[in-house]
Amino acid sequence: MTAMDIKSYLREIDGLTTGTELRKKKRVYDDECRRGLHEIDRVVDGTVVKSRKGTLFVKETRFPLDHGHGDAVLGSALSLPASAISVAANSPELGEFDLGAAMYLDTETTGLAGGTGTYAFLIGFGMFEEGGFVVRQLFMRDYHEEEAMLHHFAEHVKNASAAVSFNGKTFDIPLLQTRFITARLRSKLADLPHFDLLHAVRRLWKERIGDCSLGNVEALVLGVTREGDVPSSQIPQLYFDYVRSRDARPLARVFYHNCQDVLSLVGLAQLACNAVSGYEDERDIDPADLYSLGKLYFKQKRFEESLFCAGRALEMSPARQVLRRCAYIRAYSLKRLHRWDEAESAWRLLLQDFPDEIVPRIELAKHYEHRTRDLDRARLLCDEIAGIVQTAASQDADRVVGSTKPELEHRLDRIRRKMARDDRM
Repeated sequence: MTAMDIKSYLREIDGLTTGTELRKKKRVYDDECRRGLHEIDRVVDGTVVKSRKGTLFVKETRFPLDHGHGDAVLGSALSLPASAISVAANSPELGEFDLGAAMYLDTETTGLAGGTGTYAFLIGFGMFEEGGFVVRQLFMRDYHEEEAMLHHFAEHVKNASAAVSFNGKTFDIPLLQTRFITARLRSKLADLPHFDLLHAVRRLWKERIGDCSLGNVEALVLGVTREGDVPSSQIPQLYFDYVRSRDARPLARVFYHNCQDVLSLVGLAQLACNAVSGYEDERDIDPADLYSLGKLYFKQKRFEESLFCAGRALEMSPARQVLRRCAYIRAYSLKRLHRWDEAESAWRLLLQDFPDEIVPRIELAKHYEHRTRDLDRARLLCDEIAGIVQTAASQDADRVVGSTKPELEHRLDRIRRKMARDDRM
C-alpha cells in the first residue's frame, strides 16, 4: 500500500481528521468561546444578576412540597419535632431547631483543603418558601465576582434562623467565614444554630454502612440514585478549565451535583429525625441501627430508651459483634436504672455468650460485694479474672492488666478483709 493509499484509507475511517482540520475546529471553538456561546447563562437555566457589588450568575429551582427525593418527601421536614433533631444531633442546644426555617447549605470549591487560598465558586442553598422548596445556586463566573456572590448570599442568610449541612461545621462554614473576612463583608452565618448531618449519620448508621460519605449514605440510607452526576474530586478542575476556556458546558453536571446535595440534606434530616422518634413502631429496622440508637440514648442518659433499643436488637438474633455490644448496652442501662436483679441476670447472660469477658465479672463482683453481700461469689469472680489475665496473650494482657489489675487487687484485698471481719463476728 502506497503512502497515498494509506492517507486515503485513514480519511475514510470515521472520526479521524487531519491536522489542518483539527486546527480549523480549534479556531472555530476558540471563537465561539470568545463570543460567549458556551458561557454559563447559555448552558444553565439561570440569570446574570447585577448589584452594587458587581455581577454573578444565579440559578433558582422550585420543588413542590410533595417532591420525592429517594425515600423522603421534601415537605415532611416541616412536621418534624425539634426534640427529635436535638436527639439526632446529640445537642440539647438544638431543642428549638426549626427545619422549616433553616437554610440547607452546600458549596462547591476550588479545593478540599480549605484555607485562604480556597474559593467557594458555587454556593447552593435551599429554603422552604411559599408552599415549596427553593434551591438557589450562586455562581461566580470569575474571581472578581466573589464579592457580589458573597453579598448576595449574606442577604439570604438574614432570612434563615438555622443551618443544615453535611460536614459544614468543619468545612463549609469556616471556608465561607474566611471568604467573608477576606471580602470585608459581614454575615450571621456562623451564629446560626447548626445541624451538621455528618455527625448524626455517623451516630445512627455507621455501624451498618461503614463509609459515611454523602454518596454512600444517599445510596444505602436515603435510597437515592444519581444519573449524570460528576465525582466531587473532579469538580475543582472543571471550574479551573471553565475560567481558562469560558466553556461552561461541563459545569452543567456540577450544578446538578450541587442541587442533589442540597435536596439530600432535607432527606437525611428527615430520616435522622424519624430514626430517633419512630423506632418503637418500626418492624424492619436493622439491629445494627438499633444498637447505634441505643448507644446514642445511653450517652444522653435516657436509659429506658437505650434499654428498649438494645432489647429489641437482641430479639432479632443479630450478628455476634452486634449481639455483644447490645448486651453491654442492656446490662449497663439496667445498672443505671438501679434494676439490680435484672442487671445481674443481664451480666450472667452476657457471660454465657462470651465466657472470657472480664467486664461482666467485675460488675458481678461489685454487685455481690456491695449489694448482696455474697463475698464468696465476689472473691470467686475476682479469682476467675486473675486467671483470665494470666492466660491471655501477652499483647492483650498488657492492655487488660493495665486497666484492671490495680482495681482487681484492691477489690480482692477489700473482700478478704470483709470476709475476715465476718469470720471474727
